[in-house]
Order: sequence, then C-alpha cells, then structure tokens
Amino acid sequence: MTAVCLLLASLTACGGPSPADTARHQVQLLLDRRAAAVLHHDPAAFADTGARAPYTDLSAVPLAAWSYRVTALRRSGGTATAEAELSYRLTGYDTAPVTVARTLTLSTAADGAWYVDAERPAPKTAQQL
Repeated sequence: MTAVCLLLASLTACGGPSPADTARHQVQLLLDRRAAAVLHHDPAAFADTGARAPYTDLSAVPLAAWSYRVTALRRSGGTATAEAELSYRLTGYDTAPVTVARTLTLSTAADGAWYVDAERPAPKTAQQL
C-alpha cells in the first residue's frame, strides 16, 4: 500500500502543462484569432488581438489562407517575444502557401490575456506583404 501511495504522489507532481507550455498555447490561440480576423476582413476582431498593424495594409488583399504557427516563445514576466511562421496564400495567384518568419512582441493585460504589441519580419528576413 505504501508503494502505491508513493507512486500516486509522484504522478501527481508530473501532471499538467508547465507555465511556458500554457503561455505558448495561449499565444497560439491569440494568433489563431488574429489570422481568422485577417481572413474574414474583420477589423474589430483584429483590434481585439492587439496592435492594428498590419491589418490596414492587408484589408484589400485577396487572401485564400493566412495562419501563424508559434515556433518559439521567450517570456519575461508579463511580456514575451514570439517567433512564428506566417503562412499565406493569395486567391487566384499562389498555388501553395508562402511561409515567412515573423517576430511578435506581446504583453498581458490585467486579466492575464495576451495581446500583440508589434509584429514584424523576423531578423534577416524581408517584408512580404
């Protein structure tokens, strides 16, 4: 019986995602909402994710696809820098997605939700759209 109790106690300590995993998941969900706002031409939903740039430049672009994939997240308290792959495809032009590296700076609000403060091409990459 003692062995079973010790085993259960050790398994309890192993459960649940780490804070870094939770933050990365929350940021991915935020970027998923941001991508949906771009695709559906929804400026209010885009603004709900944080910084409004580059939405204005994209609002007239005929996009068939737009998505982010977080590849790294460096967190320091209530701020973070995310490295992400942005994949997009233009309607009637691209036969396959174009993928570019992006760097996003983020911060948390009082309610703990993440918001994008800035989005830019990753170092050593060019601006695509």
